[in-house]
Amino acid sequence: MSNFNFLDNLVIVDTGRQRLPKDNLTPSGLTLRVTAEGRVYPSEDLVTQLDLAYNPKQSLHVGNGLDIVDSALWPPIAHLPRVILLGLVSKTNRKVDLFGNVKFHTDGTPRSNVLTQGGRCPELLALVRELDYLQDDQAYCDLVVRTDAPIRTERDIANIPKVIAKGDRRGQSTTERRESIVFYHAVPAEELVEVEQEADQQEVQLITQ
Repeated sequence: MSNFNFLDNLVIVDTGRQRLPKDNLTPSGLTLRVTAEGRVYPSEDLVTQLDLAYNPKQSLHVGNGLDIVDSALWPPIAHLPRVILLGLVSKTNRKVDLFGNVKFHTDGTPRSNVLTQGGRCPELLALVRELDYLQDDQAYCDLVVRTDAPIRTERDIANIPKVIAKGDRRGQSTTERRESIVFYHAVPAEELVEVEQEADQQEVQLITQ
């Protein structure tokens, strides 16, 4: 018979949902941090390089946002190993998955900072879960965006897969046409470190041979 004496003086202190400390939200490098709640935080370097910042309403320069593409759902590359692709597009496009929209104060300044907004992206959260990049016991996972290896389509035009979010057709698959789009492959930070370590080891072996 099990001994449950440990329950006699037990007092459970429930502190509610565990959240990341504010100083642990923004990652470093060219990285997206995806939390277990589905919030996404870009690094400063990524915001600068991909022009993701929210600009004043009156600004002629609107900047870019990101489309999230599951390669397994995109017919031209569905036969290849499954990866996460980030499509860089102007914020002027409709249905941009990440960093596409922001509300403004009456003076035209953005109400949110792209670095700390923590926009929700269910599509990206589902992907990192399905690909085992984010485990149940993890508060977040970091995705390194391979801006050094851009992926383009013919004529820079793509009909990317989307899921209808509202209305009677909610949950159904559709496509969205994008022009002047470029894609970047996103990989888990841990996986990239392992690949770099393996490359270093191979280089050492070549040098010593």
